[in-house]
Amino acid sequence: MSSSDQQAPSTVEIFDSFLPLPFRILSLLNLAAWLWYLTLEITNSYQIKLLSLLKLHDEYPHTVSNANLFVARTFRGEIVRASVISTVGYLAYLLAHEIMGGMGIFWDCYGLILIAVFLLSFVLNSGPGSLRLRQTLKRVLIGDIDSINLRTNDILVSDTMISYGKVFIDLGVVMCQIISGESCFPALTTDEKNIDRSCGKNIALEFLVGSIPILIRMKQCSYEFKISGFMNKGHMFNFIKYSISLVFLFVTVFLTQHSSYASMWKLISFVNSCYGFYWDLNRDWNLFGSGYTLRSKRLYPVIFYYAAIGFDFFGRFVWLFKLTSTDRYLNVILYQSEVGVYLLQILEITRRFVWILVKCEIDYIVMDPLDRKADDVEMSSLPK
Repeated sequence: MSSSDQQAPSTVEIFDSFLPLPFRILSLLNLAAWLWYLTLEITNSYQIKLLSLLKLHDEYPHTVSNANLFVARTFRGEIVRASVISTVGYLAYLLAHEIMGGMGIFWDCYGLILIAVFLLSFVLNSGPGSLRLRQTLKRVLIGDIDSINLRTNDILVSDTMISYGKVFIDLGVVMCQIISGESCFPALTTDEKNIDRSCGKNIALEFLVGSIPILIRMKQCSYEFKISGFMNKGHMFNFIKYSISLVFLFVTVFLTQHSSYASMWKLISFVNSCYGFYWDLNRDWNLFGSGYTLRSKRLYPVIFYYAAIGFDFFGRFVWLFKLTSTDRYLNVILYQSEVGVYLLQILEITRRFVWILVKCEIDYIVMDPLDRKADDVEMSSLPK
């Protein structure tokens, strides 16, 4: 056995001991909150009136000179409080676990409670933003979409849920472990296993949980295609895009362990990545004008768009590294370990953050009737 093969497991064990699965979920939720705060700050810096875009501008006092900046600063305070609670909770675990040792699924329940506290601190807040979030979630979680008044709200939430698909799967694993009386936390002896990701395999937990955000978007696309009088083919092609994502998830969950299906997985992965990358640039971002030059109406610096294109490509096609890399140790770390799963989740969440920045920009441009063009974005043929 090579030295690289010997090193990989120890690296995984160290990471799993340092940041067990429930706290990884909590850290990714914190990351999402801070990235949304950055979205508020960045869009405000480039004169994108996000509150107007999200139809929240009338919900804040008119005495506030810059409502967008006011919301960003207020939200920052909320994130700081939530992050402090998360950090203190995590440090308490490190200290208590070191002193008291095992305690079975107590720590799993403890981590789940911290996750719930973090989420509820935003969802149940009394502010206008939290109220809008609750209203949006109420629609989105059953696959509905307000295509007339609040489309951007619903799209931002539902597409963000797509990027959080693996995080939802992790949450499902934690809950499955608790129900099964097992623990996701690292064992104290080397002869015990740590995380059993096969939990729920008999009910296809990974596919069931991972498919929910995709099915939500598919239902939304079919609805928008219908209300456009079946005229806006963009919604039909968007439906096809998510259908391919669903097939990709199915192949990944059920067939990748069989070498005979390796070629199918590569083909589906390639089609899924190409379709998604094309859609990001040409439909969601409406990035190019004639001759594939950047559109004339832009609010960010030119270099940002090229950086966004590059990062989106990297996030969409990072799986190719698995096929081309000859470094076995790196492959094990990235694609066969908990630390690799975590890093890829961070990459996808950050890619979605960049996607949101450009999506908000183009939707804000299109919101102005003077800038609207017939083929600007998907919403262009919807009823006004």
